[in-house]
Amino acid sequence: MPENMKIDCPFCGKNNVDVIYTPSMRIESRQSFGRSHTKSVVRHSKEKYEVRNDCPDCGASAKKIQNYLNTGEDFKKPSRKEILERMRSAGLATRI
Repeated sequence: MPENMKIDCPFCGKNNVDVIYTPSMRIESRQSFGRSHTKSVVRHSKEKYEVRNDCPDCGASAKKIQNYLNTGEDFKKPSRKEILERMRSAGLATRI
């Protein structure tokens, strides 16, 4: 039961990103293993967002917005220089 929605961009906060939202669903089924042996199987699907366009205000790509909505994380990896600065500020050895 996907539905079209317009949501706020998670990076700039303006309402201009078109998405197709699929809510989480519970699917039950029974498996039969002979005359008296049955097993109930319950599967859960996660909610999904499919982003249709980039954000025109902040320039965030549709893939970046979709990853953020589905996982709750921004996938920007820190540079090597930032990692070394954090290690030095924490008092760790940067040379082995």
